[in-house]
Amino acid sequence: MLSQQEIRATATPPASMPSFKGLDAVLLNEALQEAHCRIVTPSALAPLLGLPGRSGVFLPQASLAYCQSFGRIVVVGRAPKGWLNKVDLSSTPIADYVRRSADAHLGVLLAKPGKHKFLQFLKRGNQRMGGAAGALGWCNLFAASHARASPTTIAKDFPDAYQAIKRLSRELLDAQLRILQPHVICFATNPSFDKQLKSHFGERMGPISVENKGARLRFELDSIPAWRINHPMHLTKLDRETALTDMIAVAKAAATPGEKRPSQISA
Repeated sequence: MLSQQEIRATATPPASMPSFKGLDAVLLNEALQEAHCRIVTPSALAPLLGLPGRSGVFLPQASLAYCQSFGRIVVVGRAPKGWLNKVDLSSTPIADYVRRSADAHLGVLLAKPGKHKFLQFLKRGNQRMGGAAGALGWCNLFAASHARASPTTIAKDFPDAYQAIKRLSRELLDAQLRILQPHVICFATNPSFDKQLKSHFGERMGPISVENKGARLRFELDSIPAWRINHPMHLTKLDRETALTDMIAVAKAAATPGEKRPSQISA
């Protein structure tokens, strides 16, 4: 667990990082919708359309609880197990799909998590942040899955589709993090995805501190404090609570007066 001195040092926001007044959910979601419509084009989707077992494209929104949270944390998962699988991406207008995905995302955030360990982790984080459903943001490293698993499994047999998913996912996640303006980013992806993180972000990842024999990494991403932890299905209760305690402390310490006005958000 971080000391108070470490929390203050980690949470000191650079000049480019917004501080706390809260964000306008309407403006944030307008920016997300514009970015999603710009990135998810027919040409970007074309290599994916013939891939059997592919999910739809995961496109989140910003909940009101997230925008109003004192200290914003975005949790980045590996890939959706399934997402709007029955929606035909080849015939559905992109703007309609973006809205449907945003609605589905909010519905999952507000619903009971059931036995889903990742959603249970989000719920526990919400409770620790004050209790409002959706207080933690949720994005994914890969925006689409294959056969309810990470698309890395198709890299050899379907290289073109895999590279298309990788490119699309990178563009989407970069835009989402820029618009959502988190104070802390939590990659709940497991050590097995460290190669993917480094491939995606490269030199944007600051000095990496290895903790708990590699089970946890601490670094900065574009000057934002970040953690890579085990996926919640592999987290012990102690590891979960320690990670949440440290991340929430840093996020709240970073949420200082002088929040950037939502009108300044760029997609």
